[in-house]
Amino acid sequence: MRRLLIALAITVATSSSVYGQHACKDPDIRATIKEKFKEIGTSHPDFLQDATIILNRASFQNIQWVGLYWEGPVSGALLAYDCEGNLLSIEQMGGVKSVQFFSVPRAATPAAAVEHIWTGTGYYKIEYTLYGFINGKITKLWEHTKLESNFEKPWESGIVDSFEISPAVSRIRLIVDGVRKVYPSTKSGRSGYRVEKLPTESYCWSDEKNTYSLCK
Repeated sequence: MRRLLIALAITVATSSSVYGQHACKDPDIRATIKEKFKEIGTSHPDFLQDATIILNRASFQNIQWVGLYWEGPVSGALLAYDCEGNLLSIEQMGGVKSVQFFSVPRAATPAAAVEHIWTGTGYYKIEYTLYGFINGKITKLWEHTKLESNFEKPWESGIVDSFEISPAVSRIRLIVDGVRKVYPSTKSGRSGYRVEKLPTESYCWSDEKNTYSLCK
């Protein structure tokens, strides 16, 4: 049986939790892992016994978001619970690095901004994804690369793209600024890099589509 490399870390990235006048009930995450391990994305619950757990509660929306991260290979999942600690929905993804409450403009849907990691040989990517809780399930609203490092082919230039995502105008618009670092490949290996500014991207919220799209 494979062993995971991550130590248990419960209540990382927590926020205050109030439902009416009462604090939300902590979800039994271990019970969820035991009962729903296939939906979470593993073939046996013991594979998650050392998973890192990132717990974030945005309870004035009556939703508790929980991110999971484990290795062997890097994988993860996002879980949504109600304020009573009942499991509502599960979404598989890369290893969750962070979970933060996100206020979607002019919309009542509870939402979270999630950074999750994908890896491979010579490859590393952090994806920034907005998820909402719509019609009883976790639903992807928008996503963009946060960081992508590609050194898969030693005979080609290595490339590292990094992006800053900034909400503007009451989150009706998202501004994405990117920088590319190019590490040229030479006979003696890679030494130094050049920096290229990537075009600024602007995404506008659409109530009709319930997502951000490139602004017109």
